Amino acid sequence: HYHPNLTDTGGFIHVPSLQWDIIYPPSRARCSPGRGMIHPPHYTGAACAPPTVRRIHLTSTHECLSFWMSPDRWGPIVIDDPHPPTVHRVLEKIHDYLRQPLNQWDIATVLSTPINRTRLDEARRSRLHDTAGMQPYGGYVRSDVLGGHRRFFGCRMLLQDGIWRASVDFIPGPVPR
Repeated sequence: HYHPNLTDTGGFIHVPSLQWDIIYPPSRARCSPGRGMIHPPHYTGAACAPPTVRRIHLTSTHECLSFWMSPDRWGPIVIDDPHPPTVHRVLEKIHDYLRQPLNQWDIATVLSTPINRTRLDEARRSRLHDTAGMQPYGGYVRSDVLGGHRRFFGCRMLLQDGIWRASVDFIPGPVPR
């Protein structure tokens, strides 16, 4: 299973809860264990227990992201480290994956549904506004396909066909700062 900071809490996102807007680097994530307390997560701790896991394939059950993370599109996020991955490493891989620019094929696929142009433009505008000056690239990035679903909702891990797989999910809503 995952480190408590990364654990899916069955819908109860407050105890414990990693509060993170995925458009920001992992250093902006906060742990909110309850009672109004907020502190940085234990980034250097092993992300998985027992700490013998070295290779993880991250996918998503998020309706939109699962489409894009299929093997014939962007593929999964793969962590393959010689040491047990840390909380920071998992968050960093998620962040790096979602900030990749969309290519022309990706954009054409999104825009093949007319309402998606407005949604994609709104997501990009919101991301650029919220990260003013932090992101030099002004085009579309992968996180834009999530629209307002930028709030990290945790990971669930399972061993399938000898491969550790994790499902990372996101929800809408503001992230406490």
